[in-house]
Amino acid sequence: MRGCNLILLGPELQHLSLLWYHAAEAGDEMANKILYDSVEELALSVKAVVQRLGLSDGKDSFPLVMVGGVLLEVNKTWDIGNEVIKCISKDYPGALPIRPKVEPDVGAALLAWSTFMKEYQTDHY
Repeated sequence: MRGCNLILLGPELQHLSLLWYHAAEAGDEMANKILYDSVEELALSVKAVVQRLGLSDGKDSFPLVMVGGVLLEVNKTWDIGNEVIKCISKDYPGALPIRPKVEPDVGAALLAWSTFMKEYQTDHY
């Protein structure tokens, strides 16, 4: 049988990650490996975006916004968001983690409004 890839998105991934967290907390080695591999993959994705956008040469600071249930979920022994930050910080020590207090869509709306108001004030005052 050839390799099988399982693709999970959204709530399915979050529910499955909770199972991994609980299994890892209970000492399951495979669950720990899955979580560590997940950290590596998330960090690689972030690093690819940072490189592609030219956000940092490894020394510059840039905001690293942590959104999503998996990244914000904290358990007794596992904080995947913190593990991702540690992994990214090895290559990009200037990464500034931000854990928003509002949902991403609310944050985007606030940012758009703020930008609009700055432009409006510049044009009209």
